[in-house]
Amino acid sequence: MQYFLRLLLRMLITSLVLIIISPQTVAIKEEAFQQLKNTGECPACNLFQADLVEWELTEANLNGANLTEADLSLSRLNKANLFRANLTKARLNETLLLEANLTEANLSFAQLNEAKLQAAILKNTNLSDASVQSSNLEKANLEKANLTNTNLQNTNLTSAKLRGANLSQANLENTILNYVDFRETTITGETKINDKWRKVQQFVNYQLETETINLNLSQVSLESSDFSDRNLEGTNLTQSNLFIVNLKNANFSQSNFTQASLNYVDLSQANLTETNLSQAIIKQTDLTEANLSESNLTQAILIDTDLTNANLSNCDLTQTDLTQTNLTETDFSLAKFTETKIPNNTLNYKWRMVWKILNNKLEDDDILANLNLSKAYLKGVNLYRKGLQETNLSGSNLEEANLKQANLFKANFNETNFKNANLENAILAYGEGNGADFTGANLRYANLNKAKGINLENAILCGAILPDGSKYICQ
Repeated sequence: MQYFLRLLLRMLITSLVLIIISPQTVAIKEEAFQQLKNTGECPACNLFQADLVEWELTEANLNGANLTEADLSLSRLNKANLFRANLTKARLNETLLLEANLTEANLSFAQLNEAKLQAAILKNTNLSDASVQSSNLEKANLEKANLTNTNLQNTNLTSAKLRGANLSQANLENTILNYVDFRETTITGETKINDKWRKVQQFVNYQLETETINLNLSQVSLESSDFSDRNLEGTNLTQSNLFIVNLKNANFSQSNFTQASLNYVDLSQANLTETNLSQAIIKQTDLTEANLSESNLTQAILIDTDLTNANLSNCDLTQTDLTQTNLTETDFSLAKFTETKIPNNTLNYKWRMVWKILNNKLEDDDILANLNLSKAYLKGVNLYRKGLQETNLSGSNLEEANLKQANLFKANFNETNFKNANLENAILAYGEGNGADFTGANLRYANLNKAKGINLENAILCGAILPDGSKYICQ
């Protein structure tokens, strides 16, 4: 009886093999070959173990095709449709798959080494145990892809979408991960990835403590996230992209946003003191009541951004573009306006005049007398022979300024910095100068009669009329 059963089993296996390799089966496969070759269309075709090395298949339709163990190395499949195709154990080494659609395809155990997959669509694709070494997946869409135990060594994933992807046990050593979307990704302890990107993934998915200082988020993409009220002091966001991010009331003091791109970001009431925002591009961003004191905004571009009631005191605004910015009630105390581009309507008169003085834009009908120029950054400006009678210059920086023959009669220069300024033949009579610094200032033949509270200990006073009415004798 057992012998009979074994014999029957052998006959059955033999019959199945004959069916598989029957002329009819071979003919069907050959027909699929010719159809693909002639038309570039072969949806749901059986191309098992097909030799398609160096084939031109640009924009080919292989929707649902069986390409198990097929060899597509060095072929051109740019913009090809491989939706739900079975590519298990297929060879696609050095294959061109730019903008190809591999949605829900099965690429488990496949070889895609040195393949070009820029902007390819691999949503819900199975790449488990695949080898994708030294390949280019820049801007590829890998949302919810299965990358379990996938070898991605030395691969370029710049700006790839990995949201929801499973990277358990994947090898990401020396992989370029700049601007990758790590939201909802799974990374385990066995995943080989460097410390920076592991922390980025944890941060994006709210797995780090709310107080995280000195975090390296350079060249990172943050999108549709909420990090409001977080302490992120000293964060490095150099060249990062932030899009629709809530950072309200967050602490970014002493952080670095150099060349960062901020679009639709809420930074209202945020602490950005001593932050570097040089060359940043800031669009549609809310900075109302934010504190940016002592920050660096040189060459930054702010478009449709709201700085209402923001604190920009002591900021460096050299070559900053503020032309499309709301500056209502913005505090620019001692801010540096050198070559700054300013808006036509929202910058108030005081700071507009400071900008004019600093950039030599004063017009003949501009009057500086009785003007409030307190806490203005005016280092090195030229105010030769200007009328500044009763002008408020308290707390301003006029270091190295040219005030030769200027008229500061009854002016307020309490706490003003006049270090190394030229005040030769200037009139400072009846002015108030408590705490003013005249170190190295040239006051030759200046009139300081009845000036109050002035310390002239380190000034040059040859021929000057002193506050008590006496004349300083040149030595």
